[in-house]
Amino acid sequence: MRSVALTLLGCVILTALFSYSLAEAEEKATVQDRFTIVVDAKGREIGTFAYVGRASIPSSAVLLRVEDGWFLVPFSATGFASTGVNVLYSGDRCSGTAYIAASPNNVVVVPDQAGSAGIVNGILYYARARSEKPSSTLNLKSQMILSPLAKAGACGRIFYLPASVGEMATLDLSKLGFVTPFTLRDGKQSLSHGHGSKEK
Repeated sequence: MRSVALTLLGCVILTALFSYSLAEAEEKATVQDRFTIVVDAKGREIGTFAYVGRASIPSSAVLLRVEDGWFLVPFSATGFASTGVNVLYSGDRCSGTAYIAASPNNVVVVPDQAGSAGIVNGILYYARARSEKPSSTLNLKSQMILSPLAKAGACGRIFYLPASVGEMATLDLSKLGFVTPFTLRDGKQSLSHGHGSKEK
């Protein structure tokens, strides 16, 4: 029971960590009239840099556009950082439609939103754009909690239900072709470039 409780606590913390505002980043960008850009070892732009203070995962995040949504993805010099993810399902035994926590619309730096996302083994898990809805409107029945380096997770009953969820999709970050180490550089004020995705 203790291990289950600790896992649940970790899930709650992860969800909270990815529901923050970009107001501070916007204020700095307004003063400097420029954004800091995250680049890879070949100088290729990955996206706009954002700093978010947190203890268990890197405080550095890069703003990625995936499909029609914006997502703050944690990273360090060694690459994108694994975070773990909590996947909710419409059916018993982790069957049916998969959902992931989705933060509310955040019209601060980006035109639509900065959503929550998680990374497990180099795979980005995120809520598809325009699929967000209150979890209370869905009859979700089971969940799978994936630890940061897990290849598979145990399916069980739902311990924590976020207020808003969206249909889950995935993106293999290695297919973006970025080469480590990641570094920062000053750049003109602009938004990140979009990247492809695939649904799971």
